[in-house]
Amino acid sequence: MTAGCALWLARGTPRVVLVVMGGLLAGCGGPAPIIAHVVDVFDNPIEGAEVIVEGQAERLVSDGHGVFYLPAGLTTAVVRAGREGFIPEEATLDLSRPAVVRLYPRPEKSGFYLVGATAYVALSPVAVEAVGTELEQVRGVRTVGDASTTGGRPEILFHTDLKLDQVMRVGLGLHPLAYTAETEMAGPFAETRVPVRMWTSAGELPLDIEPMRSRQDYLLTSTAPLGPGPYAIDTQSLLDGGERAALDNVPLPLRVAYPFELR
Repeated sequence: MTAGCALWLARGTPRVVLVVMGGLLAGCGGPAPIIAHVVDVFDNPIEGAEVIVEGQAERLVSDGHGVFYLPAGLTTAVVRAGREGFIPEEATLDLSRPAVVRLYPRPEKSGFYLVGATAYVALSPVAVEAVGTELEQVRGVRTVGDASTTGGRPEILFHTDLKLDQVMRVGLGLHPLAYTAETEMAGPFAETRVPVRMWTSAGELPLDIEPMRSRQDYLLTSTAPLGPGPYAIDTQSLLDGGERAALDNVPLPLRVAYPFELR
């Protein structure tokens, strides 16, 4: 160690790693390192996250304020960060602005999780039902549940054991919902007025599916801003309607949708 300089030994993992403290290095006459942060997706600092900076040999560890330090003089940095209980992340940081790496907490159980302002909101499955005649049917759900958040482009975390190719074959869909009290349907001899009394799809929206580095998690987002109102995630086009037999062929535990509301 050079005289007049100091290094901090951080033991956030079984390995001993060296983190250069900004003020100390600046005091040695060199430029101060760049301050960066590791936080969760709800903006809480994460202590003990291990950070690997591309091109740098040392593994860094965030302190109690989620802070780690990047070498002075960098304009961009590719970093990989992770900690037990979180989904690892790789990010390219533009160091002309505040450098922040955000980690998503890893859910304990499989399912869909709406990313709220301060916590995840688990989406509960609701049975998809069919109402109609021998020739036509409408599918929907009886309730939109209690899950809700604000904002026009919500994020939904899908935690699953399925691989990417399997997830793509499942046919995830995003639907705005509208309440349908009754509707006209084709009957054997004429149009028939049929009571529905369900929340039904008002059309499917484009859905972006981003695999995360855990290989067990996928981030679902709408490709366009959404307005306030109820929505649902479905699989296998369950909310799209079609023949009754097609719905009957889906096993009962899988005959569900996952509603939520945007405020």
